[in-house]
Amino acid sequence: MIRGGDIAKGTCLLQKGQPFIVVEREFVNPGKGGAFARVKMKSLRDGSVLTQTIPTQLEVEDAQVDTHSCQ
Repeated sequence: MIRGGDIAKGTCLLQKGQPFIVVEREFVNPGKGGAFARVKMKSLRDGSVLTQTIPTQLEVEDAQVDTHSCQ
């Protein structure tokens, strides 16, 4: 599990049962209410893009993705 405040570009997350990689993230700290991260993610399966607003204290599931270089 990873907290919303610890999400960085390149992090792999599980959303809706699919692995996503974070393409963009922006932290917003409004004058009223708690801070949150606005995250743009790309699906590793079909390439669809998902934009979500995640509170910094909320824990989301990180995906275990193995990468290796090919020739």
